[in-house]
Amino acid sequence: MTSIARASGQQGDTTGNDSWLDSVEISLLTCGPSPEIYSLYGHTALRIQDPARQIDWAVNWGIFNMRERFFVLRFVFGLTDYRVEVFPMAEMLADYAAEGRWIKEQYVRLTREEKKRLLTALEENLKPENVHYRYNYFYDNCTTRPRDMIVNCLVHNDYPATVPTQTTYREEIHKWNEHHRWARFGNDLLLGVKSDVPLTSREAEFLPDNLRKSFDKWDRVYGTHYLLAPQAEVSDDEGLTPLVCAIIVAVLIVALTMVGHFRKWPLLWLDSTLMVLVGLPGIILFAMLFSQHPTVNCNFQLLLLNPLALWGAFLLWQKKWRRKVAWVWLACILICILGSIWQRYAEGIIVLAFALLVRCIDRLRHDE
Repeated sequence: MTSIARASGQQGDTTGNDSWLDSVEISLLTCGPSPEIYSLYGHTALRIQDPARQIDWAVNWGIFNMRERFFVLRFVFGLTDYRVEVFPMAEMLADYAAEGRWIKEQYVRLTREEKKRLLTALEENLKPENVHYRYNYFYDNCTTRPRDMIVNCLVHNDYPATVPTQTTYREEIHKWNEHHRWARFGNDLLLGVKSDVPLTSREAEFLPDNLRKSFDKWDRVYGTHYLLAPQAEVSDDEGLTPLVCAIIVAVLIVALTMVGHFRKWPLLWLDSTLMVLVGLPGIILFAMLFSQHPTVNCNFQLLLLNPLALWGAFLLWQKKWRRKVAWVWLACILICILGSIWQRYAEGIIVLAFALLVRCIDRLRHDE
């Protein structure tokens, strides 16, 4: 579809008017999720139809290449480029049907001038030099792009007004990863305090289903139906959840501490091991400070999962540094626990924090 406007407008070009646009239909497609992490939250696309000229295309801003060099590293630092592509609608329907995902369509009433603006903007966007864009999970993604494409073509912007909400980025994400506890854990581990700030209704439209709900309130939407009906969801048993794992680790730490207390064991090996284990994921959290992703660069969990703990694990074996390391470790854990007032932590993090707090206190008592 490098030239939808030309393909649809050949007749209009010869008659000198835009009457050919009357047969063009624009609709928003909201797609259901799949178990893969990258599609866990659904998807959005535009559908451009011209039945009179047998044109039926899906415009998709969610194309990426996982084989791209350093893709994971670039994604971590928010340097991933997505692109827009166009597919025959029949191909999209076949793909989503094979994956068992639903698609809901909402027709948008546009004037001739607005349709013309939209088709012209799409044609410009589909030029080779314009197809790529810097993906931003919350602010500029494959859902916000089609919304903006429609809103920006309006002659008189009557899109539903932006209003405050009581929900947050984290809470909105949780609605879609409720049955994927480890995916939720990973998200919550990386998201910082800014993800717990209340959103506006426009900001909440980073998720496909939220955008669909906003369109439901828009007077211009005149037809809504399922192209592919929802299927019964199957909830997979993930076995050990992050919270259960954290409790098991905490019980082991407390049990070893009690045994060590009565038997006068120094347990340097335990503290050193724990500091290595919390320091390694801390490297990832520290790297996120330099990421372009929003809401990740102020994260109180970094005080608990701290890369400096790797250095502390080495210093613990030098007697003159033990109490200093324990005091610093204690301060970091206490501030982390205090930070939970403003930030919602990943499942099990607070349990782990209190278990490590027990080790800090025991370390200070033993090294008096």
